[in-house]
Amino acid sequence: SRRSRHSEAEYKPLLIICPDEYLLDSFKHTIIKSFHQRGIIRVDLACAPPSNFSPINDNPIVTEMNREDNARVAILIEGCSDISETAQADLARFLRASARCELHHHHSLRFDYSGILPILTSTSSVSPELLRECDVVKLAPAREDDKSDLIRGIIDDKKHAFSLESISIDEDAIKSLCRHPLSTVCSVIDRVVSLKAHEGHAIITDQDIIPLLPKKSGFEASSFWG
Repeated sequence: SRRSRHSEAEYKPLLIICPDEYLLDSFKHTIIKSFHQRGIIRVDLACAPPSNFSPINDNPIVTEMNREDNARVAILIEGCSDISETAQADLARFLRASARCELHHHHSLRFDYSGILPILTSTSSVSPELLRECDVVKLAPAREDDKSDLIRGIIDDKKHAFSLESISIDEDAIKSLCRHPLSTVCSVIDRVVSLKAHEGHAIITDQDIIPLLPKKSGFEASSFWG
């Protein structure tokens, strides 16, 4: 109906901000999985050529939508903090409800994407213009108390990824890793396991990881959350 089409076009894009790349990636995978039946388009602005996001052919979002053979219900726009504030402001204007309603009139798109849900992700704060145009969800970094369980989960994942018979980590190593962002933890574990994977077993100790950890650990949360 006309009323339902109007209400679909009026919803705001969803912006998810999380300073920990590991947690943000996990959240993105959950989103992608939830749309598995109808599909989702992905655009990484960090990898896309510079764009002013006006309705012209070099718009990376429009380019991806034009590539699709079937209609999608959502578009995941990644790397929003990797483009300039000017580009973020242009993106905000492009994502406005009125612009989304008229999008298919400005382009030869295969489908009418006026009802598509834009989902934006960022590891840091974005421009005020973009914040105003979105419903914002801020994910706090994992608390140190929760990290030990998450680290053990990462370790289990590496066992399958590297086809190991067994893998373990000592408590001192977990304590050292807990002081760092999960994205750093995952990178360090990857490095250690890759060095030991040829043995079919991996025992990760504090001595293994300390040389690979950055000297400064954690987030300056107050600077991110304001």
